[in-house]
Amino acid sequence: MNKKLAAGAAILLMSAILACTPAPQQVQAADQIELLVDGEAAKAAGQPFYKGKTLYIPIRVLGEFYPYTFHWDNKRKIATLKSSDGASVFKAGSKLATAVGMGEVVLSGPVLLKNGHLYFPAYDLNTFTGAELVTDTSGRVDIRSGSMSTSVRVPTEPIAVAEENPKVKLYPALKDGDKYRGFILEAEGKRLRYNWEIPRFPNRPPQLFYADVNGDGKPEAVAVFVTGYGTGVYVQEVHVVSVKDGKEIKVTPPETAAEELVASSIQLEGSELRIDLNLRGKSPKKLQLRMSDAFPDYSYRTEIGFGGVTYYRVEGNKLIASSAGDIGFAYYIGDFEFTYANGPDGLRPESVKLKNLIDEISVEGQDKPAGK
Repeated sequence: MNKKLAAGAAILLMSAILACTPAPQQVQAADQIELLVDGEAAKAAGQPFYKGKTLYIPIRVLGEFYPYTFHWDNKRKIATLKSSDGASVFKAGSKLATAVGMGEVVLSGPVLLKNGHLYFPAYDLNTFTGAELVTDTSGRVDIRSGSMSTSVRVPTEPIAVAEENPKVKLYPALKDGDKYRGFILEAEGKRLRYNWEIPRFPNRPPQLFYADVNGDGKPEAVAVFVTGYGTGVYVQEVHVVSVKDGKEIKVTPPETAAEELVASSIQLEGSELRIDLNLRGKSPKKLQLRMSDAFPDYSYRTEIGFGGVTYYRVEGNKLIASSAGDIGFAYYIGDFEFTYANGPDGLRPESVKLKNLIDEISVEGQDKPAGK
């Protein structure tokens, strides 16, 4: 855990944006409040409660977000949470707490000792972290970890389930800031761990497929992750796992495959752009693309580029990668679909097709096989 995360995690990882939450009309009993972390029941001992209008949550709930060792000084009523980066200290009855990397922090209310558990006010945490604490009329309190939190809980809810087999599931092993660090694949009664490090995009969850994509008679698990997106950019990453032995199967990325299966040249002829294509592989084809009304002053490539937009999918037991071809910066003319098959060193594209051309381009071609 880096210093920035440690500082937040030690005391801060459950920001309570309670300023936007109406204060309760009356003090709620402890047994009326259900404490959740990212939608799952918190494992920390002790129930949240209100003291007046202040919501208190147990200090041990911090263990949902980062690993620590807990030490209790019963004589001085001081709890120390030691992590790899230092220690955070809470004293019963005090409004002062010590956080790793931050020193003394002044709380809005004193730390409370109740029924053998130590509590601190949730309201103060919104200053230090992006996590959000949500309450509702039923008494549920849900801590949504946000992008800065680290979760070390054993996951109980998968982030992806294979449509072909609902028993094949994917779980994050560790949620660290804006990344997932490691994954657990559940399939065929096995739980397999992999050290894939993937960005966390809650609105673009991973996809999971279960199909025999290498033709060995046994289905493989295919995990597809979004690794980046923005204006003119959308990139996915794929991992293929042989469930029978747990080994990952190498997949040639489409931009590398394009070097082998797509030969192209781009020429500006007056106001017309001419693109000569030689598509190799299992179904070779030569094509000539023409775009009238081209921009004479635009910096066109000399050959088609790849890598800016990539999608993976599984269809009919085949892994397919769709990679947009560009003739200039984020100037995409269509999609090149690479269909994969088993090779001597993993999955390699065996054929390529051109699809979804923009309307401005006309096509001339021949179906006879093209030489290499």
